[in-house]
Amino acid sequence: MKKIGFGEIEEMINGFVGGNKEFLDKVEVVVGMSRGGLVPAALLAAKIDKPLIAAYINKQDEIFFDRGDWISGKNILVVDDIIRSGKTLRLVKNHLEKSCWPQSVSFFTLFKVKSLENKIYNIPSFSREIGEDVAFPWDCGRYQK
Repeated sequence: MKKIGFGEIEEMINGFVGGNKEFLDKVEVVVGMSRGGLVPAALLAAKIDKPLIAAYINKQDEIFFDRGDWISGKNILVVDDIIRSGKTLRLVKNHLEKSCWPQSVSFFTLFKVKSLENKIYNIPSFSREIGEDVAFPWDCGRYQK
């Protein structure tokens, strides 16, 4: 398991912003997936000066948004820390399209673990593909090991 620190996270976000300015200029709202996606989403939203909305998925796959009414008709960028199976992003995409009616939905994650990806949930995203799982500073138990 690879441990990732805040410095590397900041570098990844800076690289994403620097290499995707034209795309990011069109983004109107950043959605951060609770819990792991909130830190990178907050950093990204601040860097591109866009509003941030928090989203949460419970164990029953129910989705809750901080400000769902802000999404209608907007270009949305959903941010999470990692894609393991892809289920989270698929659930969010389906929910947004059925309930919030955005203009567009795009995805950015810090990493996509190729060995864990489930083709059923495949969603295109801006992600760095890696072969092993990752522990982030907010993964308290996993990060300490």
